[in-house]
Amino acid sequence: MTGLSKPIAELPQEQRSIRSKCFHPSNTFIEFKKEDIEQSIPDRFEKMVRLYPHRLAVKATNRSLTYEALNQIANRIGRAILAKGGHGNEPIALLFEQGIDVIAAIFGALKAGKFYVALDPSFPPERLTYMLQDSQAGLIVTNNHNVGFAKKLRQDSRRLLNIDELDESLSAANLGLHISQDEISHLVYTSGSTGEPKGVVQNHLNILQEIMSYSNSFHICAQDRMTVLASGSSGQGIKNAFCALLNGAGLFPLDIKSEGVARLAGCLTQEEITVCHLSVILFRYFLRTLTGEEKFPRLRIIRLASEQVLKEDVKGYRRYFSPHCVLVNALSCTEAGTFRWHFMNKETPVTESGVPVGYAVEDKKVLLLDDKGQEVGFNRSWRNSNQKSVSLPWLLAKTQPQSV
Repeated sequence: MTGLSKPIAELPQEQRSIRSKCFHPSNTFIEFKKEDIEQSIPDRFEKMVRLYPHRLAVKATNRSLTYEALNQIANRIGRAILAKGGHGNEPIALLFEQGIDVIAAIFGALKAGKFYVALDPSFPPERLTYMLQDSQAGLIVTNNHNVGFAKKLRQDSRRLLNIDELDESLSAANLGLHISQDEISHLVYTSGSTGEPKGVVQNHLNILQEIMSYSNSFHICAQDRMTVLASGSSGQGIKNAFCALLNGAGLFPLDIKSEGVARLAGCLTQEEITVCHLSVILFRYFLRTLTGEEKFPRLRIIRLASEQVLKEDVKGYRRYFSPHCVLVNALSCTEAGTFRWHFMNKETPVTESGVPVGYAVEDKKVLLLDDKGQEVGFNRSWRNSNQKSVSLPWLLAKTQPQSV
């Protein structure tokens, strides 16, 4: 199924109108240009460090780092990874809880020219062992909090790096390595709901293309403050982190598993969050914690994904959030990223059948292959030639039998 992408100008007027108002009040959005994807992720991040050295980059619990401080820590981690040996674009396993350490380790691994596999310590040991074996990661990077668990997983053949014990003599200057945009950046595993988890390979170019689309559609700017609620081992968590830190915005990781969903309302208010990304299930749990007394004056975008959005979900959005807050329903998968979304405001009509996943992401095409790797024929009876909005069950019914 190719040719899904259409220019924004061809969207219905209602969609164009909502998107045209989807800006930060500071009106400081800078377009993420196509030429900006022709580099590595560290190159783009280091540009943000030069532009915003003293701006808040990431904050979690009682710890925060500026862009300059985060860059320096990542540089030292990168040098420590190289000192452990290994050559070329090899896999590095990262074992961290949600927070600042995993963000620094991700950039450290990328700066060292490696690609990373993020391991969530809350996952069953059997799943993590499978991911280590399947990815063939020879080094586990972790911290004091998880080093005991890492030692149990490492086996004799794997090296171990504890970032809380870095050599103080390691330089904090940029490593200056040339990293091709075609190099692998990370390996993210699917949920395994249909069998063994499958490792999906991403490179720097793919990620920057996705971030470009994300940034330009939501008009992400350096004044934005974004949550990351999904695990760093998930595609969604990775995307949120990069979207913030490759645009000079502030990133606020919150470990819902340990801190609880009731903590989210306070975070959105106290940290003046402007962009929040949630799974549909988490959004429903979040709505149950609200009393109607909460105010989220800075929140301008709520993005939902992973499950079908229902009319009741939209009612909750209308009840608890301000008129300038836009609700976005997205359809994505680990393999292909986000390829459809639907922007809604308080006046957007919703039927009992649910909320459409909407319209094609600009500059993206979807190719469906059968089990033999051949392109699936395009059925004109359900062709989306006029950008008609598509409901979630409809699209899933057409895509599930094939692989993306």
